[in-house]
Amino acid sequence: MMTTRQRLAFLILQLNYGYTSWRGALQLARASARGDRSVECREAAEAVRASLEAADAALATVQTVRVRERELVPA
Repeated sequence: MMTTRQRLAFLILQLNYGYTSWRGALQLARASARGDRSVECREAAEAVRASLEAADAALATVQTVRVRERELVPA
């Protein structure tokens, strides 16, 4: 089962990089981490990294908005 972070990262991966499989992209990225120097693996590693960073930024923004909304609601 995918976490919220993974689902959001996969959506970003699909939209921005055209990958159709989260598992496939991760396999390529892991191969790159193990030393595979193929262009396909390096590109997948970069796409997965960027997608996870974008997902983290989006989730942090949502969390910040929720905190601000709670502060505005009188107790």
